[in-house]
Amino acid sequence: MFTYLSLLRFTQQGAQTIDSLLERLRITKAKLAEPGGELVGMYLTQGQYDLAAISRWPDEHKAMGFNLWLAKQGNVRSETLRADDEQEIARILGQ
Repeated sequence: MFTYLSLLRFTQQGAQTIDSLLERLRITKAKLAEPGGELVGMYLTQGQYDLAAISRWPDEHKAMGFNLWLAKQGNVRSETLRADDEQEIARILGQ
């Protein structure tokens, strides 16, 4: 599984419909699970970003497909980073 950290900002549309945030999160979780993704956590944040999410994916193409779907919804803009854990770092370093 590949792990991703997504930093999200509300669009104008997302901010104007903030009262439906929990319902949108429920729909997003279901959509994420369809291709085998897993939402590890979603966090409301303060500062430069409004939300942060950690997700896991069986492959990079499924992660990209989900990110395109999320962008199409129009509620957030995301910056998504691939994240390697300690085991993956050891593999990368050949240990």
